[in-house]
Amino acid sequence: MKVCFSSFTCPKWSVSQIINSAHGFGYHGVDLRCDAGHHHGVEIHASLEQREEINQAFHNRGIEAVCLSTSVQLAHRHAEEILMGRIDLAASTGFKAVRVLCGRNEDDHSLVDTIEMAVPRLQKAAEYAHQNDVRLWIETHDAIARAADAASFARQAEHESVGLLYNTLHPYRMGESVADTFEALGSMIEHVRFIDGEKDPDKVVVTPIGRGQLPLDEIFIALLRTGYDGYLCGEWFYDQYGHSADESLTRYHSELTAFTLRHGVRLEQSM
Repeated sequence: MKVCFSSFTCPKWSVSQIINSAHGFGYHGVDLRCDAGHHHGVEIHASLEQREEINQAFHNRGIEAVCLSTSVQLAHRHAEEILMGRIDLAASTGFKAVRVLCGRNEDDHSLVDTIEMAVPRLQKAAEYAHQNDVRLWIETHDAIARAADAASFARQAEHESVGLLYNTLHPYRMGESVADTFEALGSMIEHVRFIDGEKDPDKVVVTPIGRGQLPLDEIFIALLRTGYDGYLCGEWFYDQYGHSADESLTRYHSELTAFTLRHGVRLEQSM
C-alpha cells in the first residue's frame, strides 16, 4: 500500500511546496482539492503552460497526482458542464482520478429520486473521463455517506470508469456497520481516505489514529480481505492533527506506518 495526503492538511502551500514536502516526509502521492481557495494553483483558471509545469513537477519528484477532488455535486442541474472542465484539468495536470459527489437535488427530492436524476450526468461525465484516461471516484460522503447508497449510485452508472472513494469516517458516523459497509462496497473501492474520528452524525471531527471512535482495526482487516492495495489518504482540517502542516503530516505518516505494521502490512518505500 501507499500513503498520500489531501491539500486540506496544508491549504496555504503552493503546489511546489506540497510536492517537495510529500517527497521529504515519505509520501507517495497527493490528493488536491480544487475550488476551495487552496493555494496550490491546480484550478480551472490555470493556463496550459501552468498545467504542463505542474504535471512536470510531479514527474520530476516522483510524486503521484492521485486524485483531483472537486466539490461538484451531480444532483445539481449544471454539474455536468462544470465537471467536464475539472476532468480536463485533471488530465492536463497528470491526475489519474477526479472525486465527485452526489449531493442533494435543489428541489428536495428523495434520495432515490435524486440518484436516479444524477445517474445520466454521471454516465456522460464517466464517458468523457474515459476518453481522457481519467477515472471518476464517488465518495461515501454527504447524501450518500452510507456505502449502500454510494454503491447503488456507482452501479447504476454501469460504466467502467466509475469507482468508489471510501472515506472511513462518514459511513460509520452515519450509523452504518463495518460489515454492511464492506458488503456494499466490495471490490469497488479504488481510493481510501483512512482517518479516525468521532462517531457524530452532526459534525465531522477527525482525530489522530487510535484516538477516535472508529473501529479502525476491523475496517483495515475488512479492507485487506477485499484485496485492496491502493492508497491510504490522510485528510483533516485546521489543527485536528497537529499545530502545523509539517507536524500533522509527520505524525500521520508515523502513526499509519505503525498501524499497518501491526497488521503485517508494510507501506511501500517512497522514491
